[in-house]
Amino acid sequence: MVDKTTPSPRSAGERLRTLAQAALNADETVDQVGDLLETMSESLSSLDSTMTSMAETMTYFEATLKYFEETLRMFNGTLNRIDEMTPRLNAVAERMEGIVDRAERLVGVAEAAMAPLAVTESAVRGVVNALRRR
Repeated sequence: MVDKTTPSPRSAGERLRTLAQAALNADETVDQVGDLLETMSESLSSLDSTMTSMAETMTYFEATLKYFEETLRMFNGTLNRIDEMTPRLNAVAERMEGIVDRAERLVGVAEAAMAPLAVTESAVRGVVNALRRR
């Protein structure tokens, strides 16, 4: 239930004080809102700068990713060429092994052929040394 009793009449001085206090409160509120708006403006300006910097960083990052992707493509191409060369390199290695085997056999034949000469040389030296001693 609402109290319908009329309040006691206020004097003009009290009303003036109340109005003055309300005006001071409104003025203080306006100052606070002004400070808040100024702070928000600074924050938004800083946010704008940050977003611009972030956009530049993202652009640089995207360029770096494109370069990295191209590098990977080139690396993949190199690996494919190496894969293609592997059978040919194996064939060359097998041919080289055949050449080495033949060279080893030739060395063996040469050593076998030189063995009688080495024995003959040793015998001749023995005879020459015996003749010198006499």
